Amino acid sequence: MSKATHSRPSQLLNIKDKLAAYQFDAACTMFGIIVENALQETEEVGFGDSKRRVNKYKLTTIMADDFKFDVGAQDIETLKGAHDGAFYDEVS
Repeated sequence: MSKATHSRPSQLLNIKDKLAAYQFDAACTMFGIIVENALQETEEVGFGDSKRRVNKYKLTTIMADDFKFDVGAQDIETLKGAHDGAFYDEVS
């Protein structure tokens, strides 16, 4: 978003508090990285000679209200917290 508009997300919303602006910009950056990485994920489909890799997610799928990423059981066990399909580490 910053590259397209040549300004930070917090500037677009006119957030004056420096800490709040920093946190909002960081959250937008993290969200953007997650979406970009998801759009680059592929999975193998087909059998034998017709095997090929296709994109696992589409932007319209990721942006849907009820979308949740596939998270393996081993990944869930290593995380301490979760909320509505989003898993996170707790920070002390």
